[in-house]
Amino acid sequence: MLEENDYDAVVSGYQMSGMDGLEFLETVREDRESDIPFIVFTGKGREEVAMEALNLGADRYLQKGEDPKSQYGVLADAIVDEVEHREVFREMEKLGAELSSLVEGSDDSIYIVDEDCRFIFANEEELDRHGMKEGEMTGRSFHDLHPEEESQEFEEKVEKVLKTGEPERQETTHEGGERYLVRTLSPVENPETGEVNRVSVISKDITERKEMENKLRESEEKYRTFFEKAGSLVIIQDSEFKEVNPKIEELFGFSEDELVGMDSLEIVPEEERNKVRKNAIKMLKGEREDPYEHRIIRKDGETRWLVEKVSPIQYEGKPAALTSFVDVTERKKAEEEARKERERYEELFEGANEFIVTTDKEGYVKRVNERVKEFSGYSEDELIGESILKIAHPDDEERYIEFWKRILDGESPAYELKGESKDGSTTHIIVRGRPIVEDGEVVEIQYNAQDITQRKRAENRRDFLHSLLRHDLRNKIQVVRGFLELMEDFDLPEEAEDYLEKASKGIRGGMTLIEKVKTLRKIEDEEVEEVDLEPLIRGAVESCKSTTSEMDFLIEVECSEEGCKVEAGPLLEAVFSNLLGNSVQHSGGSKVRISNESTDGEMVCIIEDDGKGIPDEEKDKIFEKGYKKGENAGTGLGMYLVKEITDTYGGSVEVRDSELGGARFDVHLKKA
Repeated sequence: MLEENDYDAVVSGYQMSGMDGLEFLETVREDRESDIPFIVFTGKGREEVAMEALNLGADRYLQKGEDPKSQYGVLADAIVDEVEHREVFREMEKLGAELSSLVEGSDDSIYIVDEDCRFIFANEEELDRHGMKEGEMTGRSFHDLHPEEESQEFEEKVEKVLKTGEPERQETTHEGGERYLVRTLSPVENPETGEVNRVSVISKDITERKEMENKLRESEEKYRTFFEKAGSLVIIQDSEFKEVNPKIEELFGFSEDELVGMDSLEIVPEEERNKVRKNAIKMLKGEREDPYEHRIIRKDGETRWLVEKVSPIQYEGKPAALTSFVDVTERKKAEEEARKERERYEELFEGANEFIVTTDKEGYVKRVNERVKEFSGYSEDELIGESILKIAHPDDEERYIEFWKRILDGESPAYELKGESKDGSTTHIIVRGRPIVEDGEVVEIQYNAQDITQRKRAENRRDFLHSLLRHDLRNKIQVVRGFLELMEDFDLPEEAEDYLEKASKGIRGGMTLIEKVKTLRKIEDEEVEEVDLEPLIRGAVESCKSTTSEMDFLIEVECSEEGCKVEAGPLLEAVFSNLLGNSVQHSGGSKVRISNESTDGEMVCIIEDDGKGIPDEEKDKIFEKGYKKGENAGTGLGMYLVKEITDTYGGSVEVRDSELGGARFDVHLKKA
């Protein structure tokens, strides 16, 4: 019957035919597994029957009394109560199942802790987070599973929730700051006591939200930083300045308060405003890509040149323009100066007294000035596109090519060359080549040349005269000297012998002068190299031996033989010969000592004598060209030669008083 019909409740007596009320109750509860409200309504009032009925699952046990009307009223109330109770219970079960499904299926961690922060319940998500199974977390302390600082804050939140009855929030991070969590703590009543001594916690992973917030904040910060620290930027909307950064204030000369709200074209000269407006509109529509130039007038009246670029943006929900400015005033000034410079260059190029030729990197002529056309005899059309060798002398073609290769290597050399004109005449020139480089590559070569034909002729004449002096005159003097030596074999009067001695002395002086002039010429071509001092000093001593033996003069050499390498050349021996000869012939002493001293990076050669010395007022004069003193003075070139040669080697010479009593000469030379 129960299976065939839907009943709200069962009311059963105790004593019934075939089956008593308790057996019927047991059948309904156990065999039928029904939870229908079951009321035992009987006249039997034994306590043991009542206890058994309740134990078997009866919802009520009512004993019949003497007043049926009253008893059936009680029964009716009991039936209503139990049916309603059953409906409420079923709703609670349904709600509980739904809640359980919601809690267990949630992506959030949900758990309940008691007032000591011990877990009473945890859903599957929270269990998975800690790698635990159901039941393993119950009774464990929150502190056991979380860091000290986080646990302390959580316990304070729990205490506050239990005390105030109001929810609390806690934000925290896990996994070294990689994951963000937010917990919502809410008070929960104990179902057994009704007391609020538990706290439910919903822990939500907000990592993605935090990352988005951080990105948004970083984006805003970057934008603000960019806007504030980038170049000169403004936001223009409805033709008015809406925002300006600090560099705009500096550029325009107005404060931010003065600019915001100002018409953006107010600072543009009136005659340029229409053009600026049209260019800005074209850029905003995408019809123009290149920035445009215009002038502005600053607050102080100064005019500046700007390059302006605009981009469409949204500002406070409305279309606007992000406008950037670059101050190109200095560039404009430089361009104007460059234009003037080009004009000046053109004037100099054409009016220069030099020959100027510009070629490509292969050496083909691109441009020549008037002087080139004058010297070469060719017209501009005859030279443009031709090799520069067209105006080179055939004897110098190889040197022209060498010159050209050095320029291609990035050098700016200078060569003495010969040019040949259209009529075959030769011009001597000094040519300086300069590579013109673009993007690291030589694209053109400029040659600047000076006519040195007259100078070369003068040099040739000088060389001829020197050759005449060194060779022809020397030969003539040698012939005279030979005849004078022959006259010494004759018995001449004393007066004649005196004249003969004077003539011989003059001849010797002339020969010495020729040798010194020859040495001066060699200085120009002297090359510095590593030289050993010892053989040079020995050679100088040997050259003076004949004179020292005649005059009974002693030369002492006390030089160290180790580490005596210096930067010098072959003429260094002439330095020592002149200094020794000067001491032997003019000091009035009897001894010369040669020694050396080594200092950091320098070798000092010392030549000193025991003669009469040199007065202080003459020490600075003896190295002057032509300076001489006394009847026995020489050519006045000896000491001058000493200074010139040592200077050529990057050294120096100085004179001072010697410990021997005479003069001391210190020759300073660089160590090799």
